[in-house]
Amino acid sequence: MPYSKKPNKFIKKVFKIVNSENYSSIVSWSEEGTSFLIKDPEVFSSVVLKENFKHKNLGSFIRQLNMYGFHKKRTSGEEPHEFFHEFFRKDRPDMLRLLQRKVSSTNHPSPNKDPSYNQLSAQVKKQESTIQELQNKILELELANNYLVQVNQRQFFLLTEANEKQKSLEHILNIVSNYCTNFNLNQNSSW
Repeated sequence: MPYSKKPNKFIKKVFKIVNSENYSSIVSWSEEGTSFLIKDPEVFSSVVLKENFKHKNLGSFIRQLNMYGFHKKRTSGEEPHEFFHEFFRKDRPDMLRLLQRKVSSTNHPSPNKDPSYNQLSAQVKKQESTIQELQNKILELELANNYLVQVNQRQFFLLTEANEKQKSLEHILNIVSNYCTNFNLNQNSSW
C-alpha cells in the first residue's frame, strides 16, 4: 500500500495530544517513547476527547486507534491503558505518514492482483536467490581457503624440515671437510 506524504488528521491529533504538556497528567509517552499511556481514562474521555474530538466515547477512540493498527498492551487491574504502533514514536513525527488506516479485504484488491506487489515479490525472490547463490559461493571460497591454508601449513612444515636437514648436512660436511684437511696435513707432515 502506498504511503501518503502527509499523516492523517486523526493520527496527527493523537500525536499532538500525547506530546501536549497540558495533558501530561492524563496521557503521556511511555519511558521508552514507543507507546503512550492513558493514565486516567475518565478524565481523558471527559476532557481530552471532548476538547479534541467533540465526543467523550473512549471506546470509539480505541476502535479508531485499532483501525490504524494500534495495539493495546495487556495490563491488569487499575493500570493505565497503553497503546503502541511500530510507526508511532516519541520525537518521530516523520513516521506518522506511515500509519495507514486498515482497509477491509472486500474493498481492497488482493496483493496478488496488484502489479506492483507482484513486481516487488518477484524482485524479492530474485534477491533471495542471489543471496543464496552468494552464500554458496562464500562457502565454496571458505572451503577452498581452508584447503589452501592446510597446504600452506604442510609446505611450511616441509620447508622447515628441509632447512633443518640442510643445516645438519652442512654440519656433517664441515666435520668431514675438517677431518680431511687435518688428515692431509698430517699426511704431508709425515713425509
